[in-house]
Amino acid sequence: MSIAPGQEGIVLSIAPLSIHGDKYVDVVIADPEAPDDFAACLSARLGPEAIVGDIGPGDRVRVEGFLSVVTRIGKIG
Repeated sequence: MSIAPGQEGIVLSIAPLSIHGDKYVDVVIADPEAPDDFAACLSARLGPEAIVGDIGPGDRVRVEGFLSVVTRIGKIG
């Protein structure tokens, strides 16, 4: 799934991760038009600075990025 400017998504999963002491978050985001189409999902490993708001599974988010690379997500509402 390519990322359009201001695209919305639904968080399917979000999990904290530590690699050599650095903190990251693994997130899977579904297209709100086809939430059960796992082939259309985006997955990303982001630093905590790229997550805006207290985000959990089921939350609607605004996705920022380029092509299929997520660079930032922010909770809507």
